[in-house]
Amino acid sequence: MGKIWVLTQNNSDLKNTYKNVQYYNYQTLGKIDSGSKFMGSVIGDHSKTGINTSLNTGLVIGCACNIYGSGLFTGFIPDYSWGEAQALTKYRFQDFCDTAAIVKNRRNLELSSSERRLYQTISGD
Repeated sequence: MGKIWVLTQNNSDLKNTYKNVQYYNYQTLGKIDSGSKFMGSVIGDHSKTGINTSLNTGLVIGCACNIYGSGLFTGFIPDYSWGEAQALTKYRFQDFCDTAAIVKNRRNLELSSSERRLYQTISGD
């Protein structure tokens, strides 16, 4: 049996206009049409949300993010973002690696050197 992941945020998956949801696309660096009226959020690897964090329809959250607070997150949250909707800062790469190693260790896994290089490339550090 696979693992069940429980997310603790509030997520909209239907636009109020009932039109197709648009979402951020990394290849075009802009929004594209999902082709659907229903789309929740896309959450990158090692990203976390605080309890009752509100995520708007079609939100894309990059990798290594930690978002929280009472504000509504909408559109696109860049990789390594940390904070509240109106006050995001860039998460420090080494702090990310320390946390990712602990998370993986809890599952009897290891943060490999190739993963570390990949995430370092993504971080731009």
